[in-house]
Amino acid sequence: MNHVNGASPGAGTLWELADERAGRSPDAVLAISDDVSEITFSELRDRARGAAAWLARHGVNEGQSVVWQLPTGVDAITVAVALSRLGAIQIPILPFLGTRELGHVLAQTGASVLVVRPGWGQGDRDHQDYVSQNFESVRVLQLPSEISEIEGATADVAPLPRPDSHSWVFYTSGTTAAPKGARHSDATLSACARGMVDRYGVTQSDRIAFVFQITHIGGISWIYAALMSGCALLLVEKFNREATWFLRRSGVTLAGAGLPFLHEYLAAQRALPKGERLFPEVRAFTSGGMPKPPSIHYEIKRECGGAGVLSGYGMTEAPVLVAAGFALSDEELAHSEGAPMPGVELRIVGGDGEPVAPGEVGELRVKAPQVMLGYLDPALDKEAFDEAGFLRTGDLGRLDPFGNVIVTGRLKDVIIRKGENVSAKEVEDALFTHPAIRDVSVVGLPDEARGELVCAVIVSDDDSIDVAKVAEFLTRCGLMRQKIPERVELVDALPRRGFGKVDKKELRRRYTEG
Repeated sequence: MNHVNGASPGAGTLWELADERAGRSPDAVLAISDDVSEITFSELRDRARGAAAWLARHGVNEGQSVVWQLPTGVDAITVAVALSRLGAIQIPILPFLGTRELGHVLAQTGASVLVVRPGWGQGDRDHQDYVSQNFESVRVLQLPSEISEIEGATADVAPLPRPDSHSWVFYTSGTTAAPKGARHSDATLSACARGMVDRYGVTQSDRIAFVFQITHIGGISWIYAALMSGCALLLVEKFNREATWFLRRSGVTLAGAGLPFLHEYLAAQRALPKGERLFPEVRAFTSGGMPKPPSIHYEIKRECGGAGVLSGYGMTEAPVLVAAGFALSDEELAHSEGAPMPGVELRIVGGDGEPVAPGEVGELRVKAPQVMLGYLDPALDKEAFDEAGFLRTGDLGRLDPFGNVIVTGRLKDVIIRKGENVSAKEVEDALFTHPAIRDVSVVGLPDEARGELVCAVIVSDDDSIDVAKVAEFLTRCGLMRQKIPERVELVDALPRRGFGKVDKKELRRRYTEG
């Protein structure tokens, strides 16, 4: 079943976008890495031609499934464009995936090639041995230490595939037992990228903080966006405080890309002399991948400048469905994710599948040009899409009076305590306003008497925070007694998975079994 809702006119493959941009802006910088290397658009095109020739010599051709496991950097962009040139089906996976997840991907995709970085065999010998022992038909290709040294251009290659054909697979970082492979095309990713460029007003003068894993669908979408707009990507392989100074030196204009990064920016800003801006040229701070407390927008705008936090909402199956723009008020930016992107048809439905009344909370369901073609396992599509072809997001939300989407939580993130529904996000948002709480996640734990109890897992410098203090604070915030946590756990850091999302499944396991 193909669930694409129509390719955008003129959408091209990643290779075609790279080739076109190289012709229009040959000497403009596409990317700067925090190791001080950089690449122009014309250099990307030339290197990708050479990399495509190298890959073709190693048997990669049109329609072949190729898994690549590379860190954020220029080489990964080059490989992606080269594989697009060859018409391969690309499966980018996170560099830190273990053998269990890697084996699942290789088995489900039937990939015959795995592209990795130099040193992968020495640093992760168990991975190398695992592949050779369990997947004899998979060829492991290690990139040359300097991909720029690859010479030669592809000559005879298969005709380029249509932009709306299946050309990508992205694996979810969700809470199911096994990650799910979402099939995408150049058209779905181009629709996402075009929406970002338009909503954020991205131009050739922008420099984007690329501080997340390039193998995430958001990372690949920003490559498309850079080729469309001519902006420069500031590539950070591993985010830390030094990476923040790299962004500062490089003149970042759009900083992102989620709650953990925003907290780091605030900490770095507060370490500077009074009146000095961390990012003097910043226009805004983009955020996505997880809910944010409303207070973070006001803190960022007041202390770091720019328009504050422009949130977005999407998922691996349908990236950037909703995003905030510069025209929104502070109240809208603080409390919503912005308005649906052009072409996104949104329904908010109740448990019976029927639309809820305006302003009421229900499940968000969507049709959009950036929605996946379907899962790699077609048996999953029946549950993923409703009878009208709308993607069931599994997220709860409502519209504000201005048409902005307010995400209130997950269907599976509602804690049912003594028959009362408790929104974990509502409790989290209130706790984030506590001056001593740096990070927090609220989960439901099994309880014989209540069905579930409310547990707050807190990161704080104040080790005296306990149930009584949390209850007192939340009562002052106006939360009803039924929503106040019965259990508080203090931790040094919250477990996170792809794109910085808190791993609530791990927290439930930890504190249920513990």
